[in-house]
Amino acid sequence: MTDLVENAFRMAVLGDKIYVICVEYDNWTPWPGYVLLNGESEEILDTAFLKVDDLPVNPCGITVDPVTGEIWIGSHASATSYEDRGYVYRFAANGNLLNKYAVGIGPSAFAFIR
Repeated sequence: MTDLVENAFRMAVLGDKIYVICVEYDNWTPWPGYVLLNGESEEILDTAFLKVDDLPVNPCGITVDPVTGEIWIGSHASATSYEDRGYVYRFAANGNLLNKYAVGIGPSAFAFIR
């Protein structure tokens, strides 16, 4: 397991599931991966839990809604831009994309108010 997540960058936890963003850099360009782990057994459940072609290219934050299980990921606009507006991606618990929102620079933290 450690080989797969040695480049862990951000993570979110819901129950016994750990959603991990792993980022490997090639000449300062990020190559993110999205891994789902079982926190109790340390088993890798999925090496690509997001089910979409348009993946966040430069992620800077992740959280999971404790009520719905939806996965929220903040990303910079491009692999090399840290000054332009970013995006927030909202995924269903199964990893399917629900929405993509244009937001401000570097969306990295989320809160849920009920």
